[in-house]
Amino acid sequence: MVSLQNPSVNLAKCDQITCENEGRCIDRPDTNKGFQCECKISFFGTLCEKVASGCGSNPCQNGGDCVQEAAGIECVCHRPYHGSFCE
Repeated sequence: MVSLQNPSVNLAKCDQITCENEGRCIDRPDTNKGFQCECKISFFGTLCEKVASGCGSNPCQNGGDCVQEAAGIECVCHRPYHGSFCE
């Protein structure tokens, strides 16, 4: 996004975005959205707003494999994807 006060200054997308459920925002100017939220285990979605309820809800994105564990789930990602839910 370009600053209206100084059109030559680009603002980081994460300065304007808040990921939910303790997710961490990463500026990704190479993507359409310009950012990516890295979600904690058991959360997924663009802003980490969705709660995964085990592997039955198929929370792993981009062909990732879901593994049910005692503490929750884990997604095993395939390259080049990474993150809690292979986003």
